[in-house]
Amino acid sequence: MYALHLLCMTTHLKRRKRAKAVSTRRLEVRDIAGELGLSTRQLARLARKGVPGVTRSANGYHFDWIDCPELREWIESRKKTRKGNRKQKPVRKTGLSAVQLFTRAAVKMERIGENYLRNALDAASESKLHELKMVARRLENFCKRAQAWISQQLQGR
Repeated sequence: MYALHLLCMTTHLKRRKRAKAVSTRRLEVRDIAGELGLSTRQLARLARKGVPGVTRSANGYHFDWIDCPELREWIESRKKTRKGNRKQKPVRKTGLSAVQLFTRAAVKMERIGENYLRNALDAASESKLHELKMVARRLENFCKRAQAWISQQLQGR
């Protein structure tokens, strides 16, 4: 019984070696699609146009994706020359100058408007109002100094 088992195993291994030598190994369409970033339907359309190493299946509808060097080269070339939008590296923003920051803050304050600010202050708590009062004083002092600096610059020119 054991001898018969060994005989069957060796025969099976010989068949596998012969099958590998013929190289009719099929590639999975979903694996190729994942590699290329395409859907299986898109791959089928490409195969209809003509992909090296791909033939129609016996049923006339599907395709046989048999592993061959031409197909591997085609896959590599498709990977290299991909169309469409790609993820881009985020562009690092350069720091804004103080003048730009000040101008943006002033424009935002104008956009907010007095009425919106009054409504927001009516709803704020007492501690928040004290905090905002301190910020407003600092902002007022800063604006006075900025006006003085701008006047000096204009007089100097």
